[in-house]
Amino acid sequence: MREIKFRVWDRTKKEYTKDEVLLDVQNGIPLIRMIIKGKQVLAFTSNYTVEQYTGLKDKNGVEIYEGDIVKDYDNVKYIVNYRESTLSYDIKRVDNGKYDCPLSYMNTNGGYEVIGNIHANKEE
Repeated sequence: MREIKFRVWDRTKKEYTKDEVLLDVQNGIPLIRMIIKGKQVLAFTSNYTVEQYTGLKDKNGVEIYEGDIVKDYDNVKYIVNYRESTLSYDIKRVDNGKYDCPLSYMNTNGGYEVIGNIHANKEE
């Protein structure tokens, strides 16, 4: 069974938060609760981006999350994306925006490496 994990990008601080984060849905509205200095604080979801762990690791053992930028053995760069239409993770080429293949195929094909993410590496 794959591990279900998330990471949260703080749009204000421009970094992944190191605070403990609780994700919740109340009346169909997603909520982010953060534990800061032992106190629970309700956070505005518009200030954060939640990204899920895909359950896969790259060739170096680095966990792959949606929003990561990976490169293959030919140095072609891709963005890891969750597609609602297929309910799965796939990769989209950075250079032309076209979908290439399911992430699970990409990862088993070997040689792929996480090189950044869509927040810190927008110029990729």
